[in-house]
Amino acid sequence: MGAPKQKWTPEEEAALRAGVEKYGAGKWRAIQKDPKFGPVLKSRSNVDLKDKWRNLSACSGPGGPRSSKVLGLPSGGGMRKSMDAGLSPLQIDPLGAFPDPAAYQEMREMASTPSETSPQSYDDFILEAIIVMKHPGGSSSAAIANFVEEHHMVPPNFRKLLNAKLKALTVQGKLMKVDQNYKINTGSSKPRGGQRPDSDDEKAFGRDAKRAVKSKKPKMDIETATLIVRESEEASLVAATRVAEADALAQEAEMAARELETAEALAFELDVAAEVAAYALRPHRKSRASLGGVYCNPIANQS
Repeated sequence: MGAPKQKWTPEEEAALRAGVEKYGAGKWRAIQKDPKFGPVLKSRSNVDLKDKWRNLSACSGPGGPRSSKVLGLPSGGGMRKSMDAGLSPLQIDPLGAFPDPAAYQEMREMASTPSETSPQSYDDFILEAIIVMKHPGGSSSAAIANFVEEHHMVPPNFRKLLNAKLKALTVQGKLMKVDQNYKINTGSSKPRGGQRPDSDDEKAFGRDAKRAVKSKKPKMDIETATLIVRESEEASLVAATRVAEADALAQEAEMAARELETAEALAFELDVAAEVAAYALRPHRKSRASLGGVYCNPIANQS
């Protein structure tokens, strides 16, 4: 046996009613995640909310014993008089269901807060996503869906509704579709209204879209051409520098070759001069030797 469930307090009942009024019956998880209703209903599960709402609906239904007490509805002809006087038949009696007037006022303010997931708010979510992401080429439907789901509470079928919303905003002229992406329309395309435009309007709208796509090409071409020119100029400068360095090295090599030839010629001349000198000395020595022999022979003969 589980722990006995606690009795519902008037504040919890009021939070449940306000949550159902804001999100609708069956959205128990959304009611529990709401920053206003969640703290009040933190001790209740989805099943508890479902069962309690079934009981409240049964007790507050037509002919129910508590319909006049809980909803504060006058019976008989009094209801018609109250409605004629401008009183809502769903107005909750603060003295009957809410002992604390402050709690009743807070719950009424919570219930009167507009739902963040209304169809009109989807348009704001989509425009906010495109503006905040700031994709130059536009935002895809998947990127828009991811942004909205991360920053807002949306129903599970939001992705199915997103395509229809994007088409509607494009027809209204708030968005512009470019290459399967969506951008904020800055005024180049006019709203086409709820009716399908004729062929001339379609052609004009198509021309505007193509013009918006082609308007970026000249700028890109100019930037590319400028970059190519700069690269070619730098390459030409580098090539000229290398050619000048090669010429300088060639001149140095030519001068070195000339010096080497001059040195080789000088060396050859020295070798020739040395050989001539050596050759010139050799006969002179022989002649002196022969003369010396002549002078010595008479003496030798006298002796």
